[in-house]
Amino acid sequence: MDKKTMKLAKAALAAVSKCWLPEIGGFLKVERMIVFTDRETFITVDACLHIPDGVYFQAKAKAALAGMQVQPDAGIDEFPAIPAVGGCEMRAPADFWQSVRDILPAVSTDQARYVLTTPAYDNGWIVATDGRRLHVHKGTNCLFGYVNKRTEGKVDKYSARNIGNDGKLWKAWLSYVEDSMVCWDDERIAVTCGGASCIAKTTEGTYPGYKQVIPVTDETWKYDEVPLAEIDDYIKLAGRKSEPELRWHDGTLTIRTRYDAFPSKVLRASEYDKCVRADYLSEACHFVGGNVLNFVDSLAPFVVDNGTRLAVLMPMRVE
Repeated sequence: MDKKTMKLAKAALAAVSKCWLPEIGGFLKVERMIVFTDRETFITVDACLHIPDGVYFQAKAKAALAGMQVQPDAGIDEFPAIPAVGGCEMRAPADFWQSVRDILPAVSTDQARYVLTTPAYDNGWIVATDGRRLHVHKGTNCLFGYVNKRTEGKVDKYSARNIGNDGKLWKAWLSYVEDSMVCWDDERIAVTCGGASCIAKTTEGTYPGYKQVIPVTDETWKYDEVPLAEIDDYIKLAGRKSEPELRWHDGTLTIRTRYDAFPSKVLRASEYDKCVRADYLSEACHFVGGNVLNFVDSLAPFVVDNGTRLAVLMPMRVE
């Protein structure tokens, strides 16, 4: 087993060990292949380990990944079958998956809005939003589509589709995958990279029309350059859980916590009257690679844009 495959196997094992389904909290050895699953995502690793074929191990048997003989635990009666994915296989370059990893901070963690808990791919754009902010990576040079069974198997390149799901196994895979082959249909996405592959159930539901909230900038917009380093230092000291806010109010630009749990700090003078979550703004600036904000008035969203990457932030009410 090479180092990359070993890294993925360890990440997958750590993910299934925390799985909420105890009867699937392990892996299965099938000939040269080890299978990890949480019923929604299947990761297979091509490896020769000294484990009898067809043996099921609980996730606590971590010694198996070092090639050691371990005793199988009593587990399930039947290990889940690996699902098939229809459609044609297409190549996704490494920078596509790096873009997916970069955009992950903007996905929603609200299970009530499950369709927003993963990024989406839309005709060369990778998108993530939690309803309060929107991150977009444009022009990824990866125009692969997915096979839509409801349209007689035609490849659809123009519909926003969720990329995988928010499960632990899928995130373990994202930390590993590089240059890969991708196969996509209505229900699942299959990714093959080196001696490993991943079949993930995609999030069900229709991704919202995110383009409607992207403002069009023009010469009437205002511009403000924020002191990003000072903002990052404050967030590090106060912590994200304190919900830090960046306020343009009463002639100053001030950063503070929402419930005054940490001393506020005046950053500089300012003529505007706006407010935004400071940690969201920091992540948006680092995602885009700039610290110049575009906006119209106190009610309009902030926009950070470098042509290839775009972030839109909803303003907060100034109290």
